[in-house]
Amino acid sequence: MHSSILIRIVFRSLALLGMAFTGCGVPTDAPLRDDAPIRDESLWGASNDKSRAVCGSGNYVHGIDVSKWQGTINWPMVAGSGVAYAFIRSSYGATGVDTTFDANWSGAKAAGLLRGAYHYFNPTYSGVTQATHMLAQFDDPMDLGELPIVVDVEESTNAPSTTVYTQRVAEFIDTIESLTGRTPMIYSGGSFWDVYVKSAAFADIPIWVAHYFNDRTTAHCPNVPNAWAKWTFWQHSEMGTVAGIAGGVDLDVFDGTYAQLVALGTPVRRAQYVAQSFPLASQGTLRVELGACVDASITLRNIGSAPWTASVQLALSSPRDQPIAAVQSPSWITPTRLDSVVGTVAVNATNQFTFEICGNVLGTHDVRFNLVDGSTWFSDAGQGGPSDTQLEGLFEVVPVGMADAGVVDAGGVDAGADGDGAVEVDPEGDGGVCSGVRCGSARRRGGCSVGVASRSEDAVGALALGMLVVAARGRARRRRRRRGDS
Repeated sequence: MHSSILIRIVFRSLALLGMAFTGCGVPTDAPLRDDAPIRDESLWGASNDKSRAVCGSGNYVHGIDVSKWQGTINWPMVAGSGVAYAFIRSSYGATGVDTTFDANWSGAKAAGLLRGAYHYFNPTYSGVTQATHMLAQFDDPMDLGELPIVVDVEESTNAPSTTVYTQRVAEFIDTIESLTGRTPMIYSGGSFWDVYVKSAAFADIPIWVAHYFNDRTTAHCPNVPNAWAKWTFWQHSEMGTVAGIAGGVDLDVFDGTYAQLVALGTPVRRAQYVAQSFPLASQGTLRVELGACVDASITLRNIGSAPWTASVQLALSSPRDQPIAAVQSPSWITPTRLDSVVGTVAVNATNQFTFEICGNVLGTHDVRFNLVDGSTWFSDAGQGGPSDTQLEGLFEVVPVGMADAGVVDAGGVDAGADGDGAVEVDPEGDGGVCSGVRCGSARRRGGCSVGVASRSEDAVGALALGMLVVAARGRARRRRRRRGDS
């Protein structure tokens, strides 16, 4: 075990033990303000000797952080101004929510910015309560942003002892890690941390420091809490001017290149359905003759945060990695892994996963598919899906001669490219030679077994809407905060 992680675990355990013996609890009447600024500027500057100046490389990527206090934001204009990323406030304390979070979260994404959500931490409340409250603000629990989740530690009003403060921050971080698979980042003032928290338990995770100089530029070296050897982000001004935002806005820099910024976030594996060569389960079955095999494919788009490589495979799911001998093909990678990426699939690019379905056992067989990267499934906590049950096909193994040259029982749904409700068996008049589908199996018993013509992406997307349902967490309509609120 890495020594820093071991130290962190021991430190958190001691904090929890101390709470158990002192009887510390979560107050039910702790103050929670929404509008009063609380930042102690004296703890954000260079005058306090409890933190030290740490210089960055000077090779910076510029971004902003926003909340409701920026009002309505024109995100395309922000993106056009050279801003590469945005940290967006989601919530504060145990119940506060930011009324602009939904609009900012979707707007920044549509504009192509990298996003991170931050929660303003109130140490009078349990870290577990605050972490779960923050996560409840995401309409799509699969979309937690491309950058780390942030816990904003700057509340000094009614601050508890440094031991309790540390323990509650640890609760927040551990809860986020447990529920999402992501390690959060800490935001704090260089000196603030060493006065109010005074902990080295988190030095193995990134720190985003706030330090303003009179000229509000990056021509300086910001203060960093004693526990950290370097900073990852630096908030160098709260009075910036950015196109698309009325009034002042916080300005930030990332110490590194854009590629390093992208790599900072926990890789999010996420796929979007594009098309498949066989009917949707809601449309009907694909018939396969007993003893024969047919080629099939599923096309998916990489909408995650990192390219796909050969470790990304199409696998049997629901249940995961359980073989289905009734349709298994010897050409599969393993009895449960059907195909893998060849080369690299960039973000926003598509990949067609091709595989055989063999008729081994008579009857109709419900097969579910998903992507897996090594041992990490795209439906795991912290990843972006699809779920293990969304990609589905019904394969009907019939006696020899009963496949009707690949005719599909489409249940009244048009599976033909011409929209006439009929599947074209021989659209080219070529006497049964396959057209528009892959027909490479040497073991196929003649003819074209896949009778579903190709469709446009728009048509397939429309058909798939009912299938691609994301279970968003319900929550009450919100009240919300700014950086500088409690």
